[in-house]
Amino acid sequence: MVSHKIQTDIVHCFAEEVIESIIKEVGHGVFCLLVDESADVSDKEQMAIVFRFVDTQGIVKERFLGLTHVKETSSLSLKSVVDFLFAKYGLSMKKLRGQGYDGASNMKGEFNGLRALILRECSSAYYVHCFAHQLQLVVVAVAQKHFDVGDFFFDKIAVLLNVVGASLLEYVEIDGSDGIKRRQANGLLKYFHTFDFVFYLQLIVLLLGITNNLSKDLQRKDQDILNAMSLVKSTKQQLYKIRDDG
Repeated sequence: MVSHKIQTDIVHCFAEEVIESIIKEVGHGVFCLLVDESADVSDKEQMAIVFRFVDTQGIVKERFLGLTHVKETSSLSLKSVVDFLFAKYGLSMKKLRGQGYDGASNMKGEFNGLRALILRECSSAYYVHCFAHQLQLVVVAVAQKHFDVGDFFFDKIAVLLNVVGASLLEYVEIDGSDGIKRRQANGLLKYFHTFDFVFYLQLIVLLLGITNNLSKDLQRKDQDILNAMSLVKSTKQQLYKIRDDG
């Protein structure tokens, strides 16, 4: 009972029981499909699947079904995983009333994305671009338009992550075997002692703190569109105040 194989089988049985209870909770009602895909630490692509539905008490619920490894992240590959899941648990694609993904082309593509493939089978499965992902895209787009902030984010910090890894910059600068990495480490150490670095670091921490609260609110299960718009408006007012008076 303590062997790896037995323990894995027990965990798998628990997972199947949980999924079966979720399917029973959904029942014969309509539901929404939330999907996201990303690579794990071993570079294996995996897809997270979540169901969103209203139970018999009128309460909006989100239930995580699990992670499924996929050979590739093409829309056809992701669709095949969804089809397999639906067939396995006796779910009907006609019961879908919503799709929630990020803005990647393989997900939201109007003609060949996962969104389009599902819409061909169920025209009522309306697509909603994840609000939190939209906020992230806005923050990145704005940061890229400002040269100094863009340099801080996309050049200096990116180089820092590539150079440092698990080592300290001083070690890389002095004892590193790669001459390019040593020069980059030396440049980063000098940059970290400048006023610009400290200023932009403090500014970014302040701004991301404000947008982080909005991002968390946008991901609440009980969120509605009117409240979301109100949150966006109040966040913009805070940012305007910092820009004008901060």
